[in-house]
Amino acid sequence: MSAIITTNKVRREAVDATLSSQKLTPIYRPSTYSMADITGRIVAAAASGEKIYLGPGEYNLNISLPNGGSQGFGMVGAGRNRTFLISGVANTPVFACQGLWYSTFEGLSFSHRELGAGTMPAVDVDGKTGDNARGVQGNTWTDCAFSARGWYDGLRGHTAFWMCRVAGNAGQGSENCFFNCHFNAATFACCQITGYNAL
Repeated sequence: MSAIITTNKVRREAVDATLSSQKLTPIYRPSTYSMADITGRIVAAAASGEKIYLGPGEYNLNISLPNGGSQGFGMVGAGRNRTFLISGVANTPVFACQGLWYSTFEGLSFSHRELGAGTMPAVDVDGKTGDNARGVQGNTWTDCAFSARGWYDGLRGHTAFWMCRVAGNAGQGSENCFFNCHFNAATFACCQITGYNAL
């Protein structure tokens, strides 16, 4: 079962009609929901391999999937110019994982809250090494934006998107596809991949 989090209750019927064909179950996000609750819902969806929809708006949060990451997870926004995921903590990725297989990300913007002198990427997709561990493989990113610039302080960071930052070659990195994605504002690399496998 999949979940929808939306910031606009007025559009319930439109959201239902649009997404019913995708077999998504709506979970509406009242303004009283905390970012911690939303983060928990995303982590739970990742653990069970479900797809979650984030409606238009700004989400100040830090999504860090537990060791082992996820398989078959999906996170869909309303478009990279409408659904903004902004790190809630300075110099901390807004999305980080160790292990990611066959997952999809669509219509999302990822950026830091503020950088200061930080070097961490806005998105940190790493592979977990060892026996029976997930690497990074077969993921699809569509209509996403990855910015190394701080949302509030405007400073530029080292890297916007980093794959296999720690695991390196052991973290795999094959069959990852990027369609109509934008990477910007980095001082070193807008998109950095340190595993030997091809995209």
